[in-house]
Amino acid sequence: MKLTQAQLAKYMDHTMLKPEATPEMIDKTVEEARKYNTASVCINPYWV
Repeated sequence: MKLTQAQLAKYMDHTMLKPEATPEMIDKTVEEARKYNTASVCINPYWV
């Protein structure tokens, strides 16, 4: 079974777990997750 990149992205998580993450880094991570339609976005609870 071959998957396209778009199909594969649906099974992947996008993360930004660095303790030194900035608001800009979090925003970029979320934008990328939306762009690629990933299954989830994982960030540190501090940002929630």
